[in-house]
This record gives sequence, C-alpha cells and structure tokens, in this order.
Amino acid sequence: MAVDIGAGSGRIFTGAYDGKRLTIAEECRFFHKPVTVRGESYLNFLGIWDAVKDGMMSCLAKKQAPSSIGFDSFAPDFCMVDREGTFFGNILSYRTMLATNILEEIYQKVSAWELFSYAGVQGNEILMLPQLLYLLRGEQGWILERCQALPLVNAIEYLLTGVCSMDFTTASVSMLWDNKGQCFSDKLLKTYFDKTDFLPAVQKNQSIKGHISHRCGEEDLSGIPVVNSGVHDTAMATYALDMMAHGQLCMNCGTWTSLSIVVKEPIIHREAFSCGLTNYGLPSGKYMFGTVMLGMFYLQECKAEWASMGKVYSYEELTEMAMCSRVFCVDLDDAILSEKQYAMTQRIALYFTRRHREAPVTIGEYVRCIIESLVLKYSKIIKLLERASGRQISKIYLGGGGIKSALLRKRMQEELGKEIICVTSEVTIVGNLLSQLIALGELTEDDAEQVLRASL
Repeated sequence: MAVDIGAGSGRIFTGAYDGKRLTIAEECRFFHKPVTVRGESYLNFLGIWDAVKDGMMSCLAKKQAPSSIGFDSFAPDFCMVDREGTFFGNILSYRTMLATNILEEIYQKVSAWELFSYAGVQGNEILMLPQLLYLLRGEQGWILERCQALPLVNAIEYLLTGVCSMDFTTASVSMLWDNKGQCFSDKLLKTYFDKTDFLPAVQKNQSIKGHISHRCGEEDLSGIPVVNSGVHDTAMATYALDMMAHGQLCMNCGTWTSLSIVVKEPIIHREAFSCGLTNYGLPSGKYMFGTVMLGMFYLQECKAEWASMGKVYSYEELTEMAMCSRVFCVDLDDAILSEKQYAMTQRIALYFTRRHREAPVTIGEYVRCIIESLVLKYSKIIKLLERASGRQISKIYLGGGGIKSALLRKRMQEELGKEIICVTSEVTIVGNLLSQLIALGELTEDDAEQVLRASL
C-alpha cells in the first residue's frame, strides 16, 4: 500500500506484484487544506492523520491486509514531539515561510555558498532550517530543550509504529545535512541553535521502519510493516524515473516540476551554486542534481478560477483550445506571478499590460501562454544542468500528470530538441511501491528496472 500526501489532497494506492509485473489501483482520495490563523498558515495535521487512518481502514474492508505500507509527501513541514511522544503546537505550513525574509538572517552567520558546500542544497525559505528559526523567533526557545523536530510523514509513521526517526530523503533537504559525513552537521546546529540533539536519528531508506502498533487505535491495522520507503515525493518520483533514464534527464511534471539527473555523489561547486541547482537525496542513497519549480500549478489555478465562473473544462478540452490559439509567453520568475491578491489570469494579464503589450484574451490563449512559458523555462534549466554537470542530455524521461498534456509534450519535443519518453503519470506511487518490494526482499535494485519496464 502506498500513501501519497500532497499539499491539498492525499491518495492511497494498492499494488500487486506477480513476480514479473506491478499493477496499481487507486483505492481512495482525501482532501485537506491549511488553516490560517492571524496571518500564519498551519497544516491540519490531525485531519490528515484521521483521513490516512480512515483511508487505510476502507482499503482493508475491500481487500486483504497489505504486506507493507509506505508513505511519501512534500518534505519541508514538521512537528515538534517531546521524549514522551507528546505533540507541541500546530505544524506551521511552508506557505507561511514564503512571506518571510528569514534567509537574510541565516546568511549573516553562514554564507549561502558555505551552506551549499555543506548540504548541497540551495537556500530556500520553506526548508527545515528556516522554519525552525522562524518558530524560535517567538517565545518558544524552550521547545528545543524538550522536543525533537519530526517531518510530517515521519510523524504519521511515529503515531503508527512508535518509532521516532527521520529518513535520508527528507534529512538531505533540511539545509542542516552534512553530505560528507552523512549526518546532520554539528557545526551548523551549534551555529544556529547551540544544540545538536533535537533532530531524530536518520534511518536507512528501503528498510522496515517498524510495525503498526495497536496503540494507533485501529486493531485491524496492527502488525502491518511500515516501510521507510523514501518519504520525499520528488525524490521518490526521480528514483523511479532513473531506473529507465540511466543518467539522462528525469522530469516529473505535476503541480511542481522537477528536472534532474541522478548522480552517485552530490555535485557541489561554484558553477552549480551560481546556476541555482541543488542536490536531493534519493531512496537508493544516490542524489538527484537539478531543481524544482512550479509546473502545472499555473494551469490548475486558472482551471479552478474558470470553474468558479461556471466554465468547467477538462484538461483535454483546454489543450484543444490552446492548440489553435495565438502564442504568448511570460517570464515565470517575474514577481507578479506570485502576487496572491490577484487571480492567476489577472497576474498573467498584468505581466503584459505593465510592459505595454497585448495580453491573452481567450481561455485558449491563457493555456497556450502557460505551456509556452513552461517550455521556455525548462529549456533554460536543461542548458544549466548540462553546463554544470558536464553531461549532454539527449533524452527526457517524463512522468507525472503533465504527460497527459499533448500540447506540452509536442512543444517540448519541438523546442528542446530531445527525445521525450513518457513513463507513467503515477511515477511517485510506482517509486514508493518498488521501494517497498526492495525493503521486503522481493526485488533487488536491478530487478526493479525490469519490473518497471514490464509494468508500463
């Protein structure tokens, strides 16, 4: 069983392995949304926990108990848990961090380059180090004396099993990881917190974390193994894609888009740093080297906006309208596209009117604008990746919901000059389930590639 928790929804899939092929089925879906209090955004952790339990129980009502369960989610958000297992406060959402200037405070003590040289990741407000410092800005300095910081999924695993540990994929993107020592950096922890013992032990991925305890409140779940499959969803998707890519570009295109190549060791040099590229740990112990950017998010926002006005379209219908529409293009890094007081179509229109240029008018033109803009940015990132890695990319292995867009695939093929190979829209789920099979001893790393190819 694979439980995938996104920023606004969650899904539970089951997988069946017959010795050659892996088949997957979506069993249920649930929704959640952050709660805003006094201008700060919090995850509804108890709601997510309840939905996960209900979803797993509903699966058990329809099918036999799974041989294992694995979780994946976005990496940044965490909760504070004391040594007795009591949770303190609510989980701050990374969305709150987008409006802070916390990185400036961080770089006053350790430069951006020095941090990159330790952790291999670019500074980002939403990651664990900035979130911890933001949390401690208030009158909560005492919390590190009593509690450990536990990422969202690791907290759910803890409630199920009683095992308090983090995994490598989330630790590697904390901005506190020492890639050389393969542990949290004592130097960074002492510099920023004057403490080194408030982060849990890091457990090897693709291993059994523990078994569901009767204390979780659901006897029917008791005894099922929980696999530390590789919690970071971006890493999980890249891991599955690289089984086929073998050093070529892995691209997972959903709400967010990740573009990366897989390397044995993180790439840490000045050019990688100046290009804005980063290193994320994978379940296999390797690293993805590349970047993560907003992807189909822009189209999702527009689609929801049009739906609120009674204009409900499928992605296929939107693609058809865009195919025969005029071409527009925006710079996705422009600040106007992040202005939350405007709807997404307004942000796009403002981008053009502020430059005294004609803006899109029809729905098809807005869709075309988003697709063209994404392809332009993908092209820039791929060139940076080639330069910083010294690799020539000839093929792109594409996963995620974006593969369903015929226009996106067409324009990528035309503009990027690379062969596009579509893998699966559910690449994160597949990576999760294959990791579980490896942890259970049903597959080796080499076997997993053959199973993936046979299952497509």
